[in-house]
Amino acid sequence: MMYKIIQGSKTLTSLIKNKLGIITPILVQLKPTFRCNMKCPYCSVHVHGTKIYPEKKEATTSEFYNLLEKYSNNGATILNITGGEPLLRKDIVELLKYSKKIGFYVILNTDGILLNNFLDNNEFVNSIDKLRISLDSPTIHDKIRGTKNTFDKITKNIKKARKKKVDVTINSVIFKDNFHEMESLCKLAKKLDSKITLTPANYYEFTVSSKKENPTKFNNINRELFVKKVKKLKKEYKNLVNTNQHLDHLINKEQSNKKCDALSYVATILPDGKLALPCEIYVKESIDIREKSIKEITKSEKFIQYKKKTGKILVCKECESRCVLFPQTLLNFRNILDLIFNWNL
Repeated sequence: MMYKIIQGSKTLTSLIKNKLGIITPILVQLKPTFRCNMKCPYCSVHVHGTKIYPEKKEATTSEFYNLLEKYSNNGATILNITGGEPLLRKDIVELLKYSKKIGFYVILNTDGILLNNFLDNNEFVNSIDKLRISLDSPTIHDKIRGTKNTFDKITKNIKKARKKKVDVTINSVIFKDNFHEMESLCKLAKKLDSKITLTPANYYEFTVSSKKENPTKFNNINRELFVKKVKKLKKEYKNLVNTNQHLDHLINKEQSNKKCDALSYVATILPDGKLALPCEIYVKESIDIREKSIKEITKSEKFIQYKKKTGKILVCKECESRCVLFPQTLLNFRNILDLIFNWNL
């Protein structure tokens, strides 16, 4: 509890600095690799990401250390490690351990296939505050994810993680093929003693270059119907932790996205160690930040130009990412308390 209070106070200090006009990222989205062992149809990383950022172009362990320390010293408190599949990095345990050492609240996102190779490592387990595991269906998960014989392996790994007292949240991406299984997913998560979030497949693919701006074919579930169903499920399944704020955002996204100031609060670090501009959803350009201070980065002409564009470019119109809501969440005192005590991200 004391650790969370300290983290909360550091977050609040960074929030105040932002309100005073001193850009202070609080959340770091680290993407140490775009390599992946799945072929999810609603994600373009496995198609385009590794062509742009192959393993040989990924930043080194020490380069990531320096970047993480830079942001931690500047006031960042939350580290969300995603990808690609982060467990494909040979140095993932070292990255996790170092992140925890310098004070981050560490969230690791994984597809769960390789977890069994790490869960007996106490350094790995003790360096994670929250483990987010992708699981899309009790019946057709492998079909959705383009894999074979992984569902049982993943559920066994979730059980093992919970026995190790790791805080697990299952994240299920919902589209037409598994919309009818949302309650079954909640039941499965409950059986696995885990929390769960239900997220509709994004209207836009994760775009790792400016050439990939086309809407996907997975914008095929009615958002109003989805939100109504999830709010109903929340009443019965306490392990379903979608926030009402995000659910409302799915319906009113165009209005809330106009206020998006994610670039002030969220720093997305790409596999090559560069800062994504304007955000993780739409990587139009990047800045090499390895030899620059946070002040130099945020005062640069390129950064300022993208900060002005945030919320106004084409992709922003349909964006459903939670990072849009991150600063707005922090500006509400009740949400700050929820963040401190539950870290429901």
